[in-house]
Amino acid sequence: MPELVQQVQAPEPVKAPEPLDPGRRAIALADWQTLRYRLARPEMAAHMLPWRPRVPQTEHGTHCQACGAQIPTADHRSQHAVECEVRGPSRAKCVAWSLGLPLGARP
Repeated sequence: MPELVQQVQAPEPVKAPEPLDPGRRAIALADWQTLRYRLARPEMAAHMLPWRPRVPQTEHGTHCQACGAQIPTADHRSQHAVECEVRGPSRAKCVAWSLGLPLGARP
């Protein structure tokens, strides 16, 4: 009887982070501050309007470098940033990665 062998594909190696453009860093930090401000004040009518943080373009099928979650598109990457900020400081590395910042960055 033939044995069933499952092929497993190794994950791609993590790429070295590219130097962060100062303008991109400023945008990411401003969006992180805006996200924190909006989450802290949900009762304000201005915060009921749709908004999402600006994130770098995502390669199809990439993974969060902090938690390993699959991030198929840029829309999912911005959603991942918001969800992780809601979960609290323990997920700050996910928020930083989602916004295009180094993993240890803080707002």
